[in-house]
Amino acid sequence: MKSGNNLVLELSTAAYEYARQCLVTILDRSTQYVGMIRHSVETSGAKVDTCIKVYNRKSDSSQGKNPKFVVNLYHTSSTMVVNGSRVDLYVSDIHKLLCNELSKKGHMLTSINDNITSTISKLTSSAPNPNHNLAAVNTNCHNNLDDLAISFRTDESKESDEDTAYICTICNKISLLDTIECSECSLWIHNECAGLSQSAVNALNSLDFICALCTDNMLYKADTVGCNNSQNLHPERSSFSK
Repeated sequence: MKSGNNLVLELSTAAYEYARQCLVTILDRSTQYVGMIRHSVETSGAKVDTCIKVYNRKSDSSQGKNPKFVVNLYHTSSTMVVNGSRVDLYVSDIHKLLCNELSKKGHMLTSINDNITSTISKLTSSAPNPNHNLAAVNTNCHNNLDDLAISFRTDESKESDEDTAYICTICNKISLLDTIECSECSLWIHNECAGLSQSAVNALNSLDFICALCTDNMLYKADTVGCNNSQNLHPERSSFSK
């Protein structure tokens, strides 16, 4: 896989839940990478999405400056999307380990998926009230999964703010594919929205990209500093103007 490509993985419910638990464990134990986790939380408090920015781990165990790749976990669709400048590192160093862990639990995951399907089928066919039915599905599925062999760990975020790393700030749509990260604000922007051709994106793989908004902010700050310095150098002008 070439660097800069995007990888989309669609999993069954049980495989997804186990995969995201294993992914965090793999990164925690890694001597090469550091994972920074953020959650998107609904008003009800439910975590709907998780974003893991993966940096290289330095010799002193601190994280590098820029993320190598980002793993976006969409809990409602059981989908993993890996993007960033070095998706190839995920494929070569992380994906095989994750697949090995999933293969060890193959039969168990199939059994859990069957239990989930059976539970939802029974609940949706017996309850007359659709809204009540939906609440019952959410509650009972969670309780049934708690009784099975796999226990789900709540991954505490190192940063509690709602994550916006995969929302394009220009079109305000989820930026899954063909994106580039701004090195200033760490937001992912569609290549097309940023006005970048594929050749320009390839050329930027080894360079920092700064989005238009951050560029404007930097210019504004530079102008403000310049004006302040000018006033400090000529205080008598300010006094006469008053």
